[in-house]
Amino acid sequence: MWQINESLVRGLVIILGIIVEFLIIKHNASKVLWFSDRGKIIDFNEGIVIDFVNMCYHNLVKQRGGPDFIFAIVKENSLTKQFDFDPMIRYPDIISGVVSSINFQKGTAASEKHFDMLVNGIASNERIHIFRLINGALKDGYVIEKVGQKNIIIRAASVFKSN
Repeated sequence: MWQINESLVRGLVIILGIIVEFLIIKHNASKVLWFSDRGKIIDFNEGIVIDFVNMCYHNLVKQRGGPDFIFAIVKENSLTKQFDFDPMIRYPDIISGVVSSINFQKGTAASEKHFDMLVNGIASNERIHIFRLINGALKDGYVIEKVGQKNIIIRAASVFKSN
């Protein structure tokens, strides 16, 4: 049987609650859809994580948001067995996997491939920002830039030794 990681769910609920609050208050969102490929978390206890997210953002928003706001999730398409937003999920999922495998303090990665992707795909990319979260609090971020020419591919294996 699949075991749920309570700290992961707690962190996810807090982060989603803060994001939803931000979208409601700062951007006057009337509808937020959560699409995820993490079906086990969504399906756990008949989707109780959605109830927790609802409670979290309601607590954060209090009386500042409109009564017609909708928060919903997009689930797997039962015919195709895929998520309708899978192409949108795929790239952030890969980027998250790469970033999570990097130990920024030690300068190590889980694999040479991940470090290669960090150097050649994430570094100097103005659309990707990496921040540290410690106990649910946003801390400083990391600026990762290539040194020298931007149009060359740096082979991570020759620059970096993974642990």
